[in-house]
Amino acid sequence: VNVPDVSKDKRYIQANPDIKSEMCVPLKVKDKVIGVLNVEDTKLDAFSKENLILVSTIAGQISMIIEKARILESEKKKSKQLEAIQEVSKNIVSVLDMDELFKQIVNSIYYTFGYYINILLLDEESKELVVKASSGPSIKFPIRRRVKISEEGITGWVAKTGKPLLVGDVSKEPRYLFVEGLPDTRSELAVPIKIKDKVIGVLDIQSVELNDFDESDLTNLTTLSELIAIAIQNA
Repeated sequence: VNVPDVSKDKRYIQANPDIKSEMCVPLKVKDKVIGVLNVEDTKLDAFSKENLILVSTIAGQISMIIEKARILESEKKKSKQLEAIQEVSKNIVSVLDMDELFKQIVNSIYYTFGYYINILLLDEESKELVVKASSGPSIKFPIRRRVKISEEGITGWVAKTGKPLLVGDVSKEPRYLFVEGLPDTRSELAVPIKIKDKVIGVLDIQSVELNDFDESDLTNLTTLSELIAIAIQNA
């Protein structure tokens, strides 16, 4: 859109009183808007049709660069996840102490990705999930050591249903329960730890970024939960 006089456009929100004209072009990837390229000027009617065409061309190039960078970052993330899975596989064979193994798993995931992570196992008597190991960048208060298995709480829901749960924005998820020790959580992914279809625990990761997890994260975290189950079964 080319606005020759911003004072006459109801959509305009003033940030700089000297601005008189503005031009905005969407940044798109496969018809999906990922941003906006904005150009402003202190003169009225500063931009021509040719300017708009030029800026649109530049916007197209910027969109391609952003998409290539996103794909590259995604591939790097997947590679790191596979390395973490391989490390856990090796530790299962070499580390005999379960508490030490759990500690190595959570630290490996934290140091690789910067996520908060918890391994919780089911206490059959109390029907609660007990935190066996946790790690994260800035845990400000002691993490709740026990979680009730119920429809409330993401880990409690996963333990009760035996289904994984990926939440892109915890503020919009009614099952999310705020934890003082993790006040900055924005997205969360939890998967059940199972032995022969029986839930014995939950593997949970949380991020300070919105929509930080996708289906590949779900697949890889499920693989990690299966490795943990094998270690527990063989202990």
